[in-house]
Amino acid sequence: GFIAISAVLLSIHSHMTDSGMTDMRASSIIAAMTFAGAIAKPLFGILTDYLNKKLVTYISIGAQFLGVSGFILFDTFGALVISAVIFGFGYGAQMPLYNIIVATIYGRRDFPRVMGLMGPIMLPFNMLGLPLATLTFEKFGSYLPAYAGVLGFFLVAAISLSFLRIEKKGLV
Repeated sequence: GFIAISAVLLSIHSHMTDSGMTDMRASSIIAAMTFAGAIAKPLFGILTDYLNKKLVTYISIGAQFLGVSGFILFDTFGALVISAVIFGFGYGAQMPLYNIIVATIYGRRDFPRVMGLMGPIMLPFNMLGLPLATLTFEKFGSYLPAYAGVLGFFLVAAISLSFLRIEKKGLV
């Protein structure tokens, strides 16, 4: 999901202004998105204490999918604000969910080592989002094909999650 998040977050303002929206309106949409993301971080962390962690992660992925779908389908300010809030709600949950899932699978003792090893593996995926979105824009004159590709990444993430066994490991 991180490649998809960076592709959207770093290109959405340009997409909206290229579509004729003023800088102020595009910035307001991004503000709504980041506000929803800030609320989602603690909320999803709390939800994992009470609900199945896979279910909570599916909700996050689904919210991102719906939000990006809204960016593709709608062009009115109100609809884009709603899409941004839904997307922000989903992407805001990703970092705490990632940490919670890694901690649940590997336990407290191995968590730092696993996170350290995964950093270099994740780095290229985090960095590729914007260049891929920009290349798509240069080829097609729109970010919409990149956002359609992002939807594919969300589907891959959801399918991959279905194969993940999230079992609580001992605290030692």
